[in-house]
Amino acid sequence: MPSNEGYHEFIRDAFIEPIRSVLIIDDDYPTYSEILDRQSALLQEGKAPESIKSWLATPTKIKKVVESFRKRARPLLVDIHDGRGGDGSEEDLAYHLHQSDLLVLDYQLNGNSGDGTRAIEIARRVMANNHFNLVMVHTTAKLDDAFREMLLGLMSPCAGKGSEHERTQRDKLIQQAELDDDTILDRLRKAFREEQYFPYRKDSKAAFLAFRKGEQPFTDALDICTKEKWEGASLKFMFRWMIEDFETRSAAKMQPATEEALPQWSEGDLWIRSKSGFIAFTNKTNDVDILDELWRSLIKWSPKPSRLFLTKLRSELEQFGVAAEDAALGNDYVLARWYSELLKGNNLDRKTLIGTAIARHSEQLLDFVQDSVRSFAERLIIADSAGPLVGNALVKDHFKIDLDDKASSNKADEDHNVFACTKKPQGWHLQTGHIFTAARAYWVCLSPSCDLVPGQRKTGHYKDMSDVMPFLAVKLKRYKNAEKPPDVQSNRYVFLDEKGKSTILCINEPDHPNSSPHWYPLHAANKGQLDDEKNFSFTKLGIKAGKVVTEEHQAKVVAQLRYEYAINLAQMLGSTFTRVGLDFIGSDQVESADTE
Repeated sequence: MPSNEGYHEFIRDAFIEPIRSVLIIDDDYPTYSEILDRQSALLQEGKAPESIKSWLATPTKIKKVVESFRKRARPLLVDIHDGRGGDGSEEDLAYHLHQSDLLVLDYQLNGNSGDGTRAIEIARRVMANNHFNLVMVHTTAKLDDAFREMLLGLMSPCAGKGSEHERTQRDKLIQQAELDDDTILDRLRKAFREEQYFPYRKDSKAAFLAFRKGEQPFTDALDICTKEKWEGASLKFMFRWMIEDFETRSAAKMQPATEEALPQWSEGDLWIRSKSGFIAFTNKTNDVDILDELWRSLIKWSPKPSRLFLTKLRSELEQFGVAAEDAALGNDYVLARWYSELLKGNNLDRKTLIGTAIARHSEQLLDFVQDSVRSFAERLIIADSAGPLVGNALVKDHFKIDLDDKASSNKADEDHNVFACTKKPQGWHLQTGHIFTAARAYWVCLSPSCDLVPGQRKTGHYKDMSDVMPFLAVKLKRYKNAEKPPDVQSNRYVFLDEKGKSTILCINEPDHPNSSPHWYPLHAANKGQLDDEKNFSFTKLGIKAGKVVTEEHQAKVVAQLRYEYAINLAQMLGSTFTRVGLDFIGSDQVESADTE
């Protein structure tokens, strides 16, 4: 939880204040159509249609909930759906789910005896909707039960079938145990339920260690295994069997996804968080304020400061979208010239012009709201640092990372350098700063951007190239030392993510700062255009049997330098071409660094 109450208000500012509309899905609430139909029947027939909905007996409770959203400083738009669909279709409900900022969801949509199945289906839809990310489960059921069923319904199975040897061994263990006690599997199943499954999904290694030590909540399960004298590998086999068996028994309740879905959660505080949604839980009581309850649950989740910054940015773009859009458009003379070029250009020209326009207009959109977001960030930092924790202790409270620990600090430095230096590759053709892999090495494209647009250069040697795009690339050298480079600020290094691990590359020989980059003139096929997977092919001159030959290579763009880093390396390469040789005598080792 955040260290001080001053931080709490910024959680409200980022998540609660931007809410403009609420959708209530509850089978006891009256829909607008139902109210109008009821009044029409009274006027025409003198008798209202029968209904089993509780709002007829206790309208005050429902009125209080609806009015709680409309008595705020900025009244919210409220819509009501009974979970059955206006036309009875799934499409109708899906349409409603996409329209609101907050969903208030009744857990028992088929009466007080409901099992929550329908609510879980709706929650899955919500969690798959990038726009709709706040849910309050509002129910008369026991909150712990509703929470566990909802959490299980948002998970997909993870247990593998194990090796053939493992399956054979555990089958033998079970068969032998059943000879003495035919109830053993039933007892194991009673000892392994949601209470044991959730800790396993949160941390499988820690869960197995707790099981092996007989700690809660695995005490009963280990007692059964101990009485059967299962230990070592047998104990591991049976623990895996319990997981697999639980998922088999719970298959109808779990997320039927092809990929593993694993949200974050807190059983103590009753919240669930996935990549695209947050779910809180509250009882249906007369005095509950749903937005305040949601705010308190968000406080318990404790979103990091960086998430608050980005959430604020998103809400500012949504709130001031039209004004920001006008600011981003610029004047009509600029737009007229841009669209005129689009109309005249061929398909390749259009792709480039559209990409450039999107980038520049996006930058202007962000410029419009960044002052507000910066002010929010400044106020947040001042408020947060006024609490009992300061410096690295406060950082550890938010991010669970101890920067006073050397290993953690080094990891933070490495990951920061990757974030600052490179990003995911963009574009549909080779660009300055594209990092690609080919011939068992990393390369970086350093030709000027204007020379890399397919079809833009049509004179000189470009005219003779047909569909081939000439470009300059530098073969990057891997920095192999365990510690980060002592001259990390020398502008020679490239940091990128390689399968989740930081990789350090150098534009020249890492051990020789003054050595020249290993640059090559290369020729990309198909005018340097990339396929959907960022693949392309190029040719390179090589030596074979003492003769110059053309070698073809397959390449894949794996990362892209941020603009300022790409320009820096391009300038370094340019200085290599303009260097002046001097006649001083020195070490041959430095000179040899200029050759492969």
